[in-house]
Amino acid sequence: EASKGDVYVLCNNDIIFTQPILDAYAKTFLIPDVGIIGALLSYPNKKTQHAGLAYDKTHKSFIHINKHVLVSSPIVHKAKYVIAVTGALFAVKQEAVETVGVFNEDYFVACEDTDYCLRAWEKGFSVYYEPKIFAIHLEDATRGNDPQTKRKKGSKWIDLEREGIKRFQKTTDSSKVLKLESMI
Repeated sequence: EASKGDVYVLCNNDIIFTQPILDAYAKTFLIPDVGIIGALLSYPNKKTQHAGLAYDKTHKSFIHINKHVLVSSPIVHKAKYVIAVTGALFAVKQEAVETVGVFNEDYFVACEDTDYCLRAWEKGFSVYYEPKIFAIHLEDATRGNDPQTKRKKGSKWIDLEREGIKRFQKTTDSSKVLKLESMI
């Protein structure tokens, strides 16, 4: 809330940069309606961790698009509008922050980014996935990326995360999400 600038880049502590990213953010923000930009994130094994999010209406949850596909695959190198992007490496225009507000603190380490993207779409800001912005995400280094690893990091951590996910699923209107996604 105290930050000043035209763009805010949020970055997890388990991101490794292998190339400069700021020029790619600046160029992508030239697209008039874009308010949020997400990056192509890879696991250290060169498989995709994040290439945008989509809504899975069968399970009423959000999924990572092309998760575990090799990063060298052309399918993950197509820039596009998406319903949401991960907050692990997330850029947002100041104008969007002024209109949408800040992240909802009711979600603990999960869903706050997705919730923010949905609120941005509702306020007229598009969410964009740009694969030219690339980094390695050591997702399991901080909190783990599966329930067993997360539990080893601390039961309170995973319990709070699960509570946040349940709260998000209860409050997310799937018909509204599907309507937003159909507009993309």
